[in-house]
Amino acid sequence: MQTKEERSFYMEHVLYWLWLTLKPEINSTRITFLMEHFETIEDIYKAEDYSRIPRLTPSVRRCLADKSLDEAKKVFMHTRELDAKILVYDDSDYPDMLRNIIDPPYVLYLKGKVLNWDRLFMIGVIGKRKCRADSRIIAANISRDLARAGVTVVGGMAEGIDSVGAEAALRAGGRHIAVIGSGIDVIYPRENEGLYERIINNGAVITEYPPGTRPYKTNFPERNRIIAGLSRGVLVVEAAIRSGSLITARIAIENNRDVFAVPGQLNDAAYAGSNAIIQQYAKLVTCARDILEEYPYETARLTALPPKRAANNNFSVNTVPESGTVSVTIDDKKYERLNDKQKSIIKLLIEKNRQGDELTRITGIPAGELNTIMVILEMNGLVKRLPGNNYKLKI
Repeated sequence: MQTKEERSFYMEHVLYWLWLTLKPEINSTRITFLMEHFETIEDIYKAEDYSRIPRLTPSVRRCLADKSLDEAKKVFMHTRELDAKILVYDDSDYPDMLRNIIDPPYVLYLKGKVLNWDRLFMIGVIGKRKCRADSRIIAANISRDLARAGVTVVGGMAEGIDSVGAEAALRAGGRHIAVIGSGIDVIYPRENEGLYERIINNGAVITEYPPGTRPYKTNFPERNRIIAGLSRGVLVVEAAIRSGSLITARIAIENNRDVFAVPGQLNDAAYAGSNAIIQQYAKLVTCARDILEEYPYETARLTALPPKRAANNNFSVNTVPESGTVSVTIDDKKYERLNDKQKSIIKLLIEKNRQGDELTRITGIPAGELNTIMVILEMNGLVKRLPGNNYKLKI
């Protein structure tokens, strides 16, 4: 449990991130550039002179000189009133998959469960909004079987394929992560209000936009990079040549994610985009097993693979339990040669990512000795150091 001082420090830390990300002149690309010149968000906030940093326009320097936290405090309190959470880039609860993408979202607003992201096996399911009935059935069956195998389905909660994938995963007893292009309190489309509630009860809705943000068209291409970033692979179901789904597929490739696509008739314009990416870089799939076979390590640690079958069979609803997380124990063979102190740290990291100060406090190992141990564990490929002196277990 955090002390009063720790809670105060954490709140101030989050306010600094909000201060930076709420500025209209500052986007994720500029934050990435600033992070190359400053070690922490505190350093960015407390800097008095930005004139020596190249590529910053005068307007950007002026906005950084404004140190008011008033807007940040309003957003912080509003988010709390919505019973939502804020995850910042160097927080141990921030999804590690997103840290490594091009232009990561430095602040996330979350409604639902703060999940153990690094233990989840996530696949994005996306496609056309005004989709055909047969495409809905295919998307539903693949999403259902993915969820039954323990996969967490990711989507944009948009009309059409995204919503179908979410519904099917939830009805199969799985979880869903919805990445939206509006504020956490702005449900779009409005008819997905019931789906929104089910998602936050069995997963999470996340966004990089502060509460109250309307679903502007320009938000959705930006939102797509988060869907791709969270996912090990992205499945495209029914996409025309010009579509948001192909933008997501391209972003996935740029960030070293896998892309899968369901094929369509060669002369069918509705599937022209899907067929094009199959020709260029996507794997053709007809069922969930075609996707899962690409990840033998992950699937071996989850539940049984679904049978090899066409995806366009009749969709049925059978709720089945699933854990959906990769199982790791201290008894795994790769930990058998560790000493007691090293094992104590591994046990804590099996539970969740932790900060160095937290490890010192719980284990009682002095900070200097802990740093040495962490270097050894990192060199042996057992842990990974994250921004903000956070550590995660390498699975």
